[in-house]
Amino acid sequence: MRICSIITFWLFDLFAAGMIATPVYAAEIASVTDESQLDAFLPRQQSLEEIVKKISANPDNLDNYYAYAKAAIAMKQFKEAIWAYQTMLSHDKTLDRVRLDLSIVYITQKQFFESRQLLDEVLSHNPPQAVQDNIHALLAKMGNAGKRHVFTGSVSTGFNHDTNAAAAPNSGNVTVLDTTVPLSPTQRKKADLHNFSTATLSYIYQPDRLSECVNMHWKTSGTNYNTIQNDLKDLDIKLFSFRTGPEFFYDPLGIRVEIAAVYNYLTLNHNPYLRNPRLESTVEVPLNSQLSAQVGYVQEYRYFDNSPTVTTFQDRSGLARQEQVGLHYIFSERSAWDLITQFRHENASQEFQANNQSGLIASYTHMFDEGYFGVSSIGMKRTHYAVPDPLTSVGVRVDSESTYQLVAGKHFEKYNLILSGGYTYTDTRSTIQNYTYDNHRLSLTLTKNF
Repeated sequence: MRICSIITFWLFDLFAAGMIATPVYAAEIASVTDESQLDAFLPRQQSLEEIVKKISANPDNLDNYYAYAKAAIAMKQFKEAIWAYQTMLSHDKTLDRVRLDLSIVYITQKQFFESRQLLDEVLSHNPPQAVQDNIHALLAKMGNAGKRHVFTGSVSTGFNHDTNAAAAPNSGNVTVLDTTVPLSPTQRKKADLHNFSTATLSYIYQPDRLSECVNMHWKTSGTNYNTIQNDLKDLDIKLFSFRTGPEFFYDPLGIRVEIAAVYNYLTLNHNPYLRNPRLESTVEVPLNSQLSAQVGYVQEYRYFDNSPTVTTFQDRSGLARQEQVGLHYIFSERSAWDLITQFRHENASQEFQANNQSGLIASYTHMFDEGYFGVSSIGMKRTHYAVPDPLTSVGVRVDSESTYQLVAGKHFEKYNLILSGGYTYTDTRSTIQNYTYDNHRLSLTLTKNF
């Protein structure tokens, strides 16, 4: 659920409890001092036109503007309410009660900067402690909304245990020139444990709204990921990823558009392995209150470097593109389904490495009491290579991959910690026995967000 919806529902609870409606000072509003008088002054069915006549007859009477604002809110004409409250403040800048009411209206209109500014102004006037507590609670619910600069980050560490860490063929053999050749014992399936660590730092710049309907954020993040194998040191990985770009929101329809430039740099066993600049775009459209659709497109270049012992990595270098279509369904307040289809084409410097891929991923997420959660997913992918590899076989390589995953964990909200464990089974079957393998992975992860 979006931040605005969360805050709106929470505000209704505050109104019902009388928290926000409590005056800041008993004599704060000179001409409006008795709430019961206001209720009598504002009949429920009184039209805005009738109040406008009273404002025209006596424009200095703030009672009329206050009544107009309340009536406009009841009729969901929030722009009119904003005008009335702003007019009152232009007459008398000491009306903190009006600032509080106006800040709430701003939130309903997603004008978080304006709302936060008003709440900070009230706090600067040192109101009673009860009012300060209510404002601080509201600001906490707003989170990062209304902040110009937002810095966040996370660090993770954990372990993965793989039964077939190097993806060795199940058969224990490989095909060379259509001839079966047995692997040596050191080349066959081998289990291994590796430790991984991740650090991510993110920055969001939130400028003023571009227009009444359009809002924009600029998001930048950097991630460093490292793995250390117990035995198979050739598989040690270091990854640095940098990402930046704007995110647009069209509020009337709830549409989100994100564009990002990304650069990935990967080393394998401390040797340069992959340099990967890419452009990503995503459009998300809500179809109703529970269902949303997402469309994504990626264009990238993959430049592989040979290692001191492998001279064929560069055969895979080339342009690639990917299209993605997904659905997100909120089944209940605690559970959601996701369905994603992907289509990908990879060019390569050697044509036998070029391929077309199609895939489908389905996942289910459920939140339990006390911060516990569970995620299950199933993925299927088919990869069809363009032409045969002359050193392997005259047959074209076609891979079919299935992935099954279960994750369970707990969010320790007080400490911003997430502890999770997972199981993943990958089963890849290929027309070339070299690429038919399976792997069982057990994972344990601890994440700290800040």
